[in-house]
Amino acid sequence: MKRIACALGVVAALGALGGAAFDSGERRVAEARKAAPLRDGQAEAAPRQGASYEQATTLLERYAAEQKIAGAVAAIARGGRVEYLKAVGVQDLETRTPMTERTLFRIYSMTKSITAVAAMMLIEEGRASLSDPVSKYLPEFSRVRVATADGSTRPPARAITVEDLLLHTSGFSHRTSELYRRAQVRSRADTLSEFVEKIVRTPLMEDPGTRFRYSEGTTVVGRLVEIWSGTPLDTFFDERIFKPLGMADTTFWVRPADRARLAIVYAPAQGGGLRPTELEELPFTERPALLEGAVGLISTVPDFMRFSQMLLNRGELDGRLAGADEGRLQSQPPSLLL
Repeated sequence: MKRIACALGVVAALGALGGAAFDSGERRVAEARKAAPLRDGQAEAAPRQGASYEQATTLLERYAAEQKIAGAVAAIARGGRVEYLKAVGVQDLETRTPMTERTLFRIYSMTKSITAVAAMMLIEEGRASLSDPVSKYLPEFSRVRVATADGSTRPPARAITVEDLLLHTSGFSHRTSELYRRAQVRSRADTLSEFVEKIVRTPLMEDPGTRFRYSEGTTVVGRLVEIWSGTPLDTFFDERIFKPLGMADTTFWVRPADRARLAIVYAPAQGGGLRPTELEELPFTERPALLEGAVGLISTVPDFMRFSQMLLNRGELDGRLAGADEGRLQSQPPSLLL
């Protein structure tokens, strides 16, 4: 896959998400809950870390000056407080629009964690179980086949489960794989139902549960969230996660009024520097038919930090849970949220 040197949105929650987010020690979790909640754009100085933060800023500014990146937004949180939040470089090399804390980024695979949280909330409500076969909710999954070395296909050794989709052990492949490109499995112009129909027609790479393979499984989870909740995925995200957490800038597409805040994606240019590149046939400035639970969201660094702090707090932020009282994430294995 082509390496993209793009304008980056960086969330580096050192000392918080670096281990305590999924630490079983209740003491560290309790300390994080007692700390003042994250607030957008209110970084607080930490003298003991000042030199390290200055070094981080210097490095990012050098990378932008050398056009290894166009710009970046970097943030560090400790104990529920934003200690470092810095924007460097530009969103757009042509217009020289500067990066800001409110710059919008295509967060691609960081979408997966949000989709996984939505699924775990509904599972805790009893709408489904991790061990359920996906075919229980999507009958198309009863038709999946596994590719063989001789070019034929065979039935899988067992059914794909909800847990397989979350753990990337379903046998599905990645959206950029040659197989999926040839079969045109993924298009932002398709609906989630159309995507599911296409992915089940394409052979699995291996039997479910036999290998980790980073895949499109999380987009299928997004369709399950719709079925379990009876709500479109974007509506569920808004009502149960984004609004309760104050994630006002996280969405599946950029509205006209916000387009000036969207960072351009760049790739290395021949001979040095950067050139604009478009990764999608349907740009993120247009409303997609496909609400992708694997890669589809737009967000800002402050928004994603609030989501990350909620994970660290095991489902709470500002005294609210991620969408509903029954939506606690405390009992969930960390691997299912990645």
